Amino acid sequence: MTRRPNASGRTEGREERGVAATFNLDFSTSYQLTEKLSVTFEAINLTDEVEHQTFDRLELPTLYHHTGRNFLIGARYNF
Repeated sequence: MTRRPNASGRTEGREERGVAATFNLDFSTSYQLTEKLSVTFEAINLTDEVEHQTFDRLELPTLYHHTGRNFLIGARYNF
């Protein structure tokens, strides 16, 4: 059975979702200060990429995510 597109160009029952390709660069490092204490540093999305989600074969944009760059610092202490 061949499905025909409706008036909006979509084929009923076949709605596809996708995400446009991106290049994301993350960085993570940790350092052991003492036997019991370590610190960590993470940098997420250094390239400041955005994420475009599309809908259906017409690739209609539905969501636009822009989280920006994120920097995280942490510490771990073992008792």
